[in-house]
Amino acid sequence: MPLCGSDVARLDEGVRQHFFGFLERAYPALLEGYTRLYRHAYVPDDYAGRVKAIVREARAGAALAANAATAADGSSGLPSAPEFEPRSADASRTATSNPGRKTG
Repeated sequence: MPLCGSDVARLDEGVRQHFFGFLERAYPALLEGYTRLYRHAYVPDDYAGRVKAIVREARAGAALAANAATAADGSSGLPSAPEFEPRSADASRTATSNPGRKTG
């Protein structure tokens, strides 16, 4: 399945406390770095830009590999997307159900 895009987590109050509590219990060595990175709900723009650049490079590499595989054997060279079936009504909500979500 081709890579489609990227974004970094948004940690609003409540979510931020829960996530940092989890890190403190399960991965205490990561807590300091994430605390510096998430001073606010969003990471700094330069960090988000670097993450997006890495994904763009990976996407370009995957496209090159897929094109080479297609030329060699006619297949896409990439695994097919798995079937998705929501576990509950809550699990089937889409990004449009979160009007405060930052996009772009």
